[in-house]
Amino acid sequence: MADRSTPGPPSEPWITRCWERDRRYYTVRLQQDLWGGWVITLAWGRRGSALGRVVDQPCASYEEGLALLEQIGRRRRQHGYWLVGGDPLDKEAEGG
Repeated sequence: MADRSTPGPPSEPWITRCWERDRRYYTVRLQQDLWGGWVITLAWGRRGSALGRVVDQPCASYEEGLALLEQIGRRRRQHGYWLVGGDPLDKEAEGG
C-alpha cells in the first residue's frame, strides 16, 4: 500500500515572478513544500552584493498564495519596480 503522507506531483502550477529597480531585485515564488502545503518564497537584495534576504511565508491554500502574489505585484509596481522575469502567463496577468 502506498504511503499517503507523501505528496504526489504538484496539483497546481508553480509561479515565479521577478522585478527590478535600478540595482535592486525582488523575486517571488509560489511553490509546494515537501508536505504538499503552499509556500511563498520571497528573495530581495541588491545585484552585485552578498547582502539580501530570503523569507518563506506559508499559505493556507493555492488561492491564498495567488492573492498574496497579486498583492506583492501591486506593491512592487507602486515602489517603481518593473517585471523582468517569470512565467509567460504571469507577465500577461501583470499587464507587462
